[in-house]
Amino acid sequence: MSSRNTRRTPFKLITLYFLVLCLVSVHEMGRIVDWIDRLCLDNDCPPSIADTVHAARTMTDDWGVVRLVKAEKQLLAFAAELPEVGSNDSPAMAGASNSQVPQALAAASDSPPESSSPDGGSTESSPGIETPPGPKSGDDGPGVLNSTKSMAPVSGAAGMVGQLDHAVASTPQTPAPPEPSPEMPAPKRLRPKTVLIAGDSMIMEGFGVALQRELQKRKHLKVFREGKYSSGLSRPDYFNWMPYLKELLAKHKPELLVVSLGANDAQDIVDEKGKRHFVSTDSWNEIYGNRVLELMKLAQDKGVFVFWVGLPIMGPDGYCKRIANLNQVAEAACQKAPNCEFVDAWLTLADKDNKYTTFIKTASGQHIRIRAKDQIHLTEAGGRIMVKHFLEEAAPLVDLSEPKEDEAKDSASSETTSGETAPDKQTALDESVKAAYTADGELRTPAESVSVRLMELDSKARGKKTYYYAFVPDTPGGPQTYGVLYLLHGAWDSYKTYYERTGGSIQYLVKKYGLIVITPDGDPFGWYADSPFDPPNQIETYFIKELMGHVEANFPVDPQRRAISGLSMGGHGAFVLALRHPGMFRSVSSMSGVLDITRHHGQWELNRVFGPFNTENLEIWRRHSAFFLALDQRDYLKQLPTLVTVAESDPWVLLDNRVFHKKLDELAIQHTYEENKGTHDWTYWAGQIPRHFAFHARYLNATP
Repeated sequence: MSSRNTRRTPFKLITLYFLVLCLVSVHEMGRIVDWIDRLCLDNDCPPSIADTVHAARTMTDDWGVVRLVKAEKQLLAFAAELPEVGSNDSPAMAGASNSQVPQALAAASDSPPESSSPDGGSTESSPGIETPPGPKSGDDGPGVLNSTKSMAPVSGAAGMVGQLDHAVASTPQTPAPPEPSPEMPAPKRLRPKTVLIAGDSMIMEGFGVALQRELQKRKHLKVFREGKYSSGLSRPDYFNWMPYLKELLAKHKPELLVVSLGANDAQDIVDEKGKRHFVSTDSWNEIYGNRVLELMKLAQDKGVFVFWVGLPIMGPDGYCKRIANLNQVAEAACQKAPNCEFVDAWLTLADKDNKYTTFIKTASGQHIRIRAKDQIHLTEAGGRIMVKHFLEEAAPLVDLSEPKEDEAKDSASSETTSGETAPDKQTALDESVKAAYTADGELRTPAESVSVRLMELDSKARGKKTYYYAFVPDTPGGPQTYGVLYLLHGAWDSYKTYYERTGGSIQYLVKKYGLIVITPDGDPFGWYADSPFDPPNQIETYFIKELMGHVEANFPVDPQRRAISGLSMGGHGAFVLALRHPGMFRSVSSMSGVLDITRHHGQWELNRVFGPFNTENLEIWRRHSAFFLALDQRDYLKQLPTLVTVAESDPWVLLDNRVFHKKLDELAIQHTYEENKGTHDWTYWAGQIPRHFAFHARYLNATP
């Protein structure tokens, strides 16, 4: 009887093989669906097929590894109880032992490993993934970063998501300036119609495929994905990305380019003269950074904005360190390019301890494989997690949502007004001012003339002679004193700039509004600050304690009627001086201002003024950042009339201004925010100066 029960009958064998086939098919369903999906992406499948693939993906994703293992065990138990053909034995008596189950099927019933043991588990990995040439586990090579701190850039968010689109964990991060969230999009973000996704194997598999799939859900977008396996910037002798990208830009004509390169680049570079530059050394970093800049220049010449997506944390230790250095080099190069934004993805696929992991565990206990077996590339699931992170990081700059049918057409000037702060309700005007000015701040009888005086001031704070221009109206029978507007210049410029670049418009506006205008000298890169690192750079003390007293001693200025404005570096200076000295100014405004210097460390001599951007000096940087000062002085700022304008194509500070504007909205601080056509140049600023004069005249030509 026992021998008959253990005999493998044809029916039992057929049933077992059928069950094995079903289980293997379910196991591999994710890969099969991904393979079909990639074919559809590359060959424009009919919508019906695409919908079927999407439904299959949803089914396999919802099924989950834990449920699959449970189903396997149930099927095995069922198979063990199948009776022989023609047998009258009960199922219990006809059972087979686990030792009789085929070995591969028994192994499949084991639970998948925890994320700390990534040696087995789900077989979801992308087929055909190559290992980049060069990296070997434990092989650091010369010049490798040695500290964990230097390994992991921390500027990007590190939130991990679980199965598909569900969040499973949040990774602690070093504090960074808040970014606009996709729930409250900033106005006038780039709205591309054509997107090009380009790069190496990270684009050809995993992240690139998942991003193309996600973007193609937006019916208004044309999305192209191009790339070359095993390519990069270290070996142009093998594959040269410069002519290739130039060809792709001409072919597809995108407005937005998403690039990911570098998985194959953690190797030595041999330059044109045959000299070898070891990976991660200073000379290697310089060459690689310049090659990134050259690529960005190609895109810039075509008017294309670029997101450079950094690589995620890697498994092999030595390779991981070299990739961390490569990310930092690419990010630094991207910061120098006016059309590039670096997306830090280093910790996006890390575990809760910020370390490499092959699997992530969802809240329901399911395990998802996110990295390929080489511990370098991504599975489709890992790619979807990276896409979610990328879209969150890109949201402040790019609007990828479907346009609404009733969306208003773009206007020549974009304005988002949270409400200009009017003077206190029905503030009584001084009778002489009320008689001299209209409600808009214009002189009822414009000044007969305007004198431009070059003034010299011997500054003790700065240890040198300084100069400024004063524009003074002559208004017979008009007011006895005037409000004063301090107009601050930008980087690379001086006190002469407004006088030389505005073609007489300053004099015209002074005559119209009856203001005294002062254009002080802030040095080309002085940042209107007292530097603890550069003793002669004591410009805040100079401005507050020397310049204003000198102006008020020499001109008919009402010290209760001061305003401050500036462009670029001067926009930064205007807000920082106003917020660091509450009550000093009646109104403040910025044209294209650098409103958060912490976003620009390493640029424009900021490190000379505020020191290296590190934990020791972070507080110094924040005390001189308009963004962080606004947080500290939020109550005061609610009483200060505020105007912020920026060009909608400004490559340097558009994000600064949008983040600043959004934060003021969140803090319920009334202000005026405007974006207009143009870029970061004098063509734009010349058109903005009259707007800022009118704004300040409204408040300066009224007395509390």
